[in-house]
Amino acid sequence: MRELRDPGRSRTILGVSLTVPSSSRDGPSPRALGVLFLIALAVRAAFVLLEPPTHLVADERVWVAIGRQVASPEVSFAPLRYTQIFHPPLYAYMVGLLEHLTGSLEAVKWVQVVLGALLVPLVVRVGSTAWSPRVGLLAGYATALYPELIWYTAHFWSEVLFLALLWGAIERLVASERTATRAPAAAAGLLCGLAALVRETALVAAPAAALWLVLGRRQGGRRAAVFLGACLLTVLPWTLRNWQATGDLVPVATRASFNLWLGNTTEPWDDVYREYHGTPGGAVAQSRHALHEAARAVWERQPTWILEKLARELPAFFGVNDHAVIHVQRGAYDIPRSARWLVLAAATLPLLLVVALALPGFLPASRERYGALIVGFACFYLALHVVAFASTRFRLPVLPVLFLLAARTVDLGVAASWRDLSRTQRVATVVIGAALALSLGANLAQTVRHPAFQLAPASHDVRPTLDRAVGPGATAGFPPPSGCARMPATQRLRVERPPGRGPIWSQCAPGARSTWALRSPSRIPESPTGSALPALSGRRSATRRWSSSALTGPRQSPC
Repeated sequence: MRELRDPGRSRTILGVSLTVPSSSRDGPSPRALGVLFLIALAVRAAFVLLEPPTHLVADERVWVAIGRQVASPEVSFAPLRYTQIFHPPLYAYMVGLLEHLTGSLEAVKWVQVVLGALLVPLVVRVGSTAWSPRVGLLAGYATALYPELIWYTAHFWSEVLFLALLWGAIERLVASERTATRAPAAAAGLLCGLAALVRETALVAAPAAALWLVLGRRQGGRRAAVFLGACLLTVLPWTLRNWQATGDLVPVATRASFNLWLGNTTEPWDDVYREYHGTPGGAVAQSRHALHEAARAVWERQPTWILEKLARELPAFFGVNDHAVIHVQRGAYDIPRSARWLVLAAATLPLLLVVALALPGFLPASRERYGALIVGFACFYLALHVVAFASTRFRLPVLPVLFLLAARTVDLGVAASWRDLSRTQRVATVVIGAALALSLGANLAQTVRHPAFQLAPASHDVRPTLDRAVGPGATAGFPPPSGCARMPATQRLRVERPPGRGPIWSQCAPGARSTWALRSPSRIPESPTGSALPALSGRRSATRRWSSSALTGPRQSPC
């Protein structure tokens, strides 16, 4: 009779089909939700206050720059004077407005503390409706305390805002299905539209969510129409702004086609950046060129394209090298090597635990009414990034799904969860688990080989390493570093790129100031991607198979 705790779900028990009625009394108490919210708020606030000193890295600089462009006197928050069309607008407006009102970027962090904490009750409510209050609370605690989610609240990425809006939309969709009313569907559409103005993937997922409503309880078609209408009406003003600015239909932004090209080409990414930005005709012409090149790249890689993409994108999506680890790899934290290993452990162990617990519930949940929405969203989102390209940052919207499935397993019992699987489900689960284990293992092995987690070579001569990574002879003509011979072998190598300067390979500890400046325009031009090591101009064959992850961590997207 354990199933009777699951509100609003049909079950067959001893051959009899039962529907357990929904009741607000079955949900977590307001006090429990309040305590959980305060815990999430406290740990995020503590991290903002106690995080080691750091600096902006990679696309953080982009978001801050376009936020300041929005708030500049030339634009003054006027959409038609804001020239940006490559990036969605909402996060840039949030950054610009908060810095404009307070005079400090710290305000952005504190708003993200609240937004990150608000994700917790949303996940709790979804889990309570889909399975049971205990599942919701367990998933809520995971959301509140998961290190990767906490880390983002202190940094300038759009993910914190995106997760709050997206899971707000999912919670309202679940509420609409539970009550069979249209008001929650309208709220879900509004939140989904706002999420699309942060990241366009929400707009792509909206039709699938509407189909889920159509296949549900009474008036599903009407509720789906309300949901889609509210979503499109929310996005429409920005679409009209894009039409006014470009004369073409651009629903939100143009970067999706560029990301598709970037994730499917076999050319060096620096070459792709140069070709994209060198395409005449403006942003829309560049987007169309990128879409054409992406389709061509996919066609040329048939019939093995999907296998190659799965082998490359799964480790990137489920990797242990989250952005906290990437911060360590890029030298953004001046912390000892033992602390760097603690950062890696905090990224690795919770992920392994959550994935292992989520696995038994994946297939059974997909056959349940609410589980179909939750698991279907995760599959859709993963497939989207396999087709384009993946990053650990892009998996953040899927983490609450893993928390919910893991909580479901804990609630039922790990042994019982495996026993309840059919033979086919058990085999499929083992296959999925093996694929994830291989992906995680490959990514972990690559991550621990990074110089940030190893002792520096005694000679401190990194020219052979650079020659292997960039191409034979890449460091020819560069003298051996001076002043490093006396440094002990325990001093770390560090890859960094100071703002406004070319790539620097720093061979000594901070303060030694003995570096190589790899900025000779005739040999190694500055990379437009922001990677720590540039590609070699005119040496495509030498760099075609080079991956910046060998020294600087995984490939990074343009926001």
